[in-house]
Amino acid sequence: MKWLLARAATFLLMLVFVIIATLIWIVGTSSGSSWVIKQLDHFEPRLAIDHHAGDLWSGLQINSLLWKEQYSSVQLENIHSQWDLSCLLMDKVCIESLRAEQIAVRINQPGDQEKKPVDGILLPEIILPIAIELDELKIDRLKIYSEGKWFDIDDIALKAVVSGDQLQIDNLQAGYQNYTAELSGSLHLSGDYSLDIQTQIVADEFLENESETINLRLFNSIKEIEFEGKLLGVVAVDFSGNANPLDQNLPYFATIQWQHLRWPLAGKSAFNASQGQLDIRGEKLDYHAKLKTKVEGENIPESIIHAKLKGNSRQLEVSQLVAKTLNGTVSIDGQISWKDQLVWKSSARFLKINPGLYWPDYPGELNGKAEISGSMQEGDLQLSIKDTSVDGEFRGYPLKLSADIERTSKGHIVINDASLDVGENRLSAKGLLTEQWNLAGDINAPQLDIFSPDMGGRLQGSFNIQGDMKKPDIQASLKGKDIRYQENSIASLKLQAKIESLAEDESQLELVAREITTESTVVNQVNLQLKGTQADHLLHLAVESKEYQADAALKGTMLQQQGWSGVMISAQIKGMGQHWSLVDSAALSWSRETSLFNLEPHCWQQKKAELCLLNQLTTSNDEEARVTLSGYELSQLQKAFPENLMLTGVMNAYSHTVWGRGQSLTTTLYAEVNNGAIEFEDDESGEFVEFKYQQLAARADAKPEQFETKLTLLSRDLGNAEMSLAIDPKQKNKPVTGQTQIDGVNIEFLRGFFPKLKTLTGVVNASGKIEGTLKRPAYIGKVVLGNLTIESPSLPIGVENGDIEFDLEGDKGKFQGAWQTGGGPVTLSGSADWSRADFMADLTIEGERLAVQYPPVIEAEVSPDVTIKIRPQRIDITGKFEVPQGRIKLKELPENATALSSDVVIIDDNDEQKTTGSAWRVNTNLLLTLGRDVRLSGFGLRALLAGELRIIQVKSDVPEAYGEIFIVEGTYKGYGQDLKTEGGRIVFVGPLDSTALDIDAVRKTDDVTAGLHIRGTVDQPDISLFSEPPQSEEDTLAYIVLGRPTLRSEAEGSVLASAALSLGVKGGRGIATKIAKKLGIREFEVEASEQGGQSQVVFSGRLLPNLTMRYGVGVFTPESTWTLRYDLTEKFYIETIQGLESSLDIFYSFDFQSARAAFE
Repeated sequence: MKWLLARAATFLLMLVFVIIATLIWIVGTSSGSSWVIKQLDHFEPRLAIDHHAGDLWSGLQINSLLWKEQYSSVQLENIHSQWDLSCLLMDKVCIESLRAEQIAVRINQPGDQEKKPVDGILLPEIILPIAIELDELKIDRLKIYSEGKWFDIDDIALKAVVSGDQLQIDNLQAGYQNYTAELSGSLHLSGDYSLDIQTQIVADEFLENESETINLRLFNSIKEIEFEGKLLGVVAVDFSGNANPLDQNLPYFATIQWQHLRWPLAGKSAFNASQGQLDIRGEKLDYHAKLKTKVEGENIPESIIHAKLKGNSRQLEVSQLVAKTLNGTVSIDGQISWKDQLVWKSSARFLKINPGLYWPDYPGELNGKAEISGSMQEGDLQLSIKDTSVDGEFRGYPLKLSADIERTSKGHIVINDASLDVGENRLSAKGLLTEQWNLAGDINAPQLDIFSPDMGGRLQGSFNIQGDMKKPDIQASLKGKDIRYQENSIASLKLQAKIESLAEDESQLELVAREITTESTVVNQVNLQLKGTQADHLLHLAVESKEYQADAALKGTMLQQQGWSGVMISAQIKGMGQHWSLVDSAALSWSRETSLFNLEPHCWQQKKAELCLLNQLTTSNDEEARVTLSGYELSQLQKAFPENLMLTGVMNAYSHTVWGRGQSLTTTLYAEVNNGAIEFEDDESGEFVEFKYQQLAARADAKPEQFETKLTLLSRDLGNAEMSLAIDPKQKNKPVTGQTQIDGVNIEFLRGFFPKLKTLTGVVNASGKIEGTLKRPAYIGKVVLGNLTIESPSLPIGVENGDIEFDLEGDKGKFQGAWQTGGGPVTLSGSADWSRADFMADLTIEGERLAVQYPPVIEAEVSPDVTIKIRPQRIDITGKFEVPQGRIKLKELPENATALSSDVVIIDDNDEQKTTGSAWRVNTNLLLTLGRDVRLSGFGLRALLAGELRIIQVKSDVPEAYGEIFIVEGTYKGYGQDLKTEGGRIVFVGPLDSTALDIDAVRKTDDVTAGLHIRGTVDQPDISLFSEPPQSEEDTLAYIVLGRPTLRSEAEGSVLASAALSLGVKGGRGIATKIAKKLGIREFEVEASEQGGQSQVVFSGRLLPNLTMRYGVGVFTPESTWTLRYDLTEKFYIETIQGLESSLDIFYSFDFQSARAAFE
């Protein structure tokens, strides 16, 4: 018995060992796991697994797993899994990683099956006895096939925990095309399936460089799910609502709110909706909605809209749509259905609409109504516009519009009424468009400006269309006068048309328009005439303007099925010295089938030049054009250049343009002139100076990927030059590259553009490259201008033997140079930087004894040392000028000349107004030093000058000067005498009109020295007399004028009074005369006189034809005299005098000879 028990125990131990070993083999080895997988394949035919490696203890690696149903299948590829079975001891499954390279899901729709109604959906209760922890789930690509299309979802990642009936999703991520989604939250798998899930969906590149984000929260339970969310980005919307997906009627409610919506979403907005809300409530496909929002946009005035809508999958009904806009209301009711055919019916009413609130040029108040209905089935449109009328006021004129129009499904149109009356303008039409047409209309618009302030003029016309719809008779006439639209106008317009049987019979059309004016062009007349039939007609077009004249004649025939075919039998274009005429004829055609226009090869001729189209040209998407120009003499361009400049030579050119044919537009252009010349007339000799060149050529190649051009000049007289440039149009900034080479180009030919220059010579050499972009090209290299000579009588200085070198580095550069001016050397140096908005340039000019001539005013030698700094909106000039030698000759002003007052403003109609903020500020600080040989002559003064003067100007204000100019020696010629200056100086202490004078001018006679003290300012000089020994003012002036004391004679007193008058009011005589004229005083005079031994300055003039006034003031004594004379007759007058003494005298004048003759 013991033995039997031992055997049984041993057997049981071995059995347990085998079971454990088997389990270890199945779970812990790859071969055991493969055996299990094969058993699954055997017992479940819908399952197919291709095991690669791994075991059930730590994880499997499966090449492929397929589950296939009748109408669907799921296939997983390259699955890598890793788990920890030790977690089973803690009543949970720990999946550390589960990855699949691809999952493909196929869903094939079964055949039609009878759908049974569903009372509702019952959710199963799922409670897991063991928890599952999924640390990482990654699916590189999920492919879903449905309804013939594949949908790819990329980069799926999941981390979740399932415990009992609760599913906790820590993170779920997925991507689809440009969309990415993230989800997290919890879901209970029992009861009402309560949930709280947050989702974020991001649409990258929703628009160019713009993304859109959807934030969504689902909460409550599956039975009565609630949601709320936001759209953020280009479209910003808040939404919320609830739904019951388990109910068979699927009831739902949603509210959508927005602050601003626009369309289109990118670019310029054409439609905007703001402060809006849409409430939707329904079951399945039936819904009711309420809408309120404010809309506006391009040509859409601001409107507040309230509407009620209801509908389903077959129709939509709009009720109580009310829009408050333009100070009025618009209400619309209607419905539209699309089940069997598209059918609509609507009615609209509007009241007190004022379009002027949005379009200020169109004020008014309009009221109206419209009934519109129709249908469309298989392309047949039926439309009815009934009971439509508008009345009210438009731009201050009464308006009335009415319309009653129908279109039947057969395409027949019945116009029972269509008319518009605005003020005195009336437009109307009435008739039938059926198999037989009978339609007439009139336009009588004597006030076109009523329709728009941009319009003007008068139009009157009518039309009548009758007959068979396939070939009706058309008569039309239209006359217009002073027609205007914005800046365009037509003085007169006349149109007459008589088309018989749609031109199958003899027909004619004539259009004449005169004085056509546009913003940039004036055309005197356009005349178009068309005569004939469809089979044989002639078109003549003539256009005439001040600069150009053109006319053309075409003969053609209309082909019923093929289209149109014709010939341009003559054509010519004249203007600007050009006269091109068509050689022979040019065939033209138009294809009805392809809608293409064809132009056959032809040529135009002007003298010996020919411009030819070498191939047939067709307006298709795949075509080419080859054009040549030969024998064109450049002298025919004379009118485009100065009269003294002439071009000679013959130009030949060729162009080849290709488009379509599987490639984009490409063009090649080549032009050259061989053995040409530039000639200009020398003003002095009258002879022409000629510069010959052997070749001037240009080539351009334009392709989608690159534009290239090259210019070449070869000349023994002018020099050689070559420039090449390439542009890449594909890139956004359009980069450019190029090379420039100029060898010895003579600039003397440019004198033809500057006829005032007596001499202009120089040679340009340059070598460099071009870089940068099309908007901002940059030159890197050197430019040298050598042997420069500039001479002109109108320029104060000249240039001789000049050499200037520019060293450029893209957007910065340096320059230096030197030349001679009248034998004196000048050096120039500086730099510039325009790489930024705050550009800068520094310039230094130094010279020694430069000859400056401005005949006959100035001849001087100047030594400058000046620095000029240029900054944005600012120029700073500092340095010094030394004048070692100079001659200044001032021309004496006429008696009535005077300086401009400080408050005088000169207005030039040609000047453009400039804002103060954009003006340049000029800051100047210059020191002017006069040398030992600077002389001034003028106004009777001859003087040797010396001294220093600093000139300062800040922010373009009035210049100021500080310093002293001394009159070293000099003479003043006045009253026939030479007065010597002693110790004279001019003191500058600020503004130039505040310059102080300190000059003495004397005449020495015997032991008496008499002269003038000149003090004060240049604006208000103070002149006084002095003498040594002291004398009276009268004697002092006598010594200055006569060289001796006065003898008190009347003639001598008059001379002294004239001298005093000249001294005190010189230049004032002409001013006083002008003032007298303004006051109406005629025969005004200023003179000196001697009365009663007193010298006076006398002002006299005629106030009225019979009334004369005289006023005298003492020169050396403070006495004045008023005299009034009234002429009663020619010889009888009354005179009153008021002075130190008063008198009233009556005078009668006669001569004895006349009296004696009267008595005899």
